[in-house]
Amino acid sequence: MISLILMFIYLCIFIKNKEIVVCCLILFLMVLGSMLQQNWLLQGLQKMKYITVIGVISRFISVILIFTLVRDKNDVYLYCLLYALTNFLVGVSGLFFVVYKLNVRFI
Repeated sequence: MISLILMFIYLCIFIKNKEIVVCCLILFLMVLGSMLQQNWLLQGLQKMKYITVIGVISRFISVILIFTLVRDKNDVYLYCLLYALTNFLVGVSGLFFVVYKLNVRFI
């Protein structure tokens, strides 16, 4: 939350281009996705196959969506969203995998 607030303050003070501000805020989803990723746990449990499968599938879907949906330079927000959602979905799917498949409970 602190990094989001600091980034928002920086964008409001120093960046005057509205498109850049919106893109930065959309791309902040990548930070949230990285926060949710459970790579450290899967590496410790030596279940690297799952990290690879989740990452490859989500990135493959993202590339397909970007090539099919982004048509011109006016689709920059859509591109940012698709790019950021990939990392976010990797984090969320990894979290669900750890909780439901490996029965890990976070306290």
